Amino acid sequence: MHLGLVGGAIWAASFLLTVYGFPSMMSNIAPFIGLSSIFVVGNKTRRYREENADVTFLRAWWLTWYTFMCTVLICTIVQYVYFAFLDNGQMCEKMFTMLNSEEIVNAYKEVNATDMLDQMKLVLEDMATISAKDMTMSAMSMNLLLAFFFSVISAVMTLTYKKNKNIQ
Repeated sequence: MHLGLVGGAIWAASFLLTVYGFPSMMSNIAPFIGLSSIFVVGNKTRRYREENADVTFLRAWWLTWYTFMCTVLICTIVQYVYFAFLDNGQMCEKMFTMLNSEEIVNAYKEVNATDMLDQMKLVLEDMATISAKDMTMSAMSMNLLLAFFFSVISAVMTLTYKKNKNIQ
């Protein structure tokens, strides 16, 4: 659970950088911060496997899965607090402002995709009407999917562990 707390802090930081840094460069860096959780969890699990020779790959995967479930729980709590109390429609407003900017409109006109731009605006208008609970549940489902893939990748990282030579 301690490692899940670390992973949750990483994912929460990634989420907060995304929403508060949008549309600046910070929101572009945020996914890489979230991806770093794979290496943090994988490295800690690999070290745990080195210290405990009886840990099989399946047990290592179960450990990473449990860790990422704790990560999802913490990140979901942060997302709910953000959407329920801090956002107040700011994220949708920033996205709508970006889609209405002259550069974006001209770029979509150049490739004859103004209908796609209009559809994205409609989706944003619908997104602005979604409750904080529904927005959080949607984000949680994405987090669960990411957690599964991240846990598998982290567990695969433990395959390179070296057995402790002191065990006889």
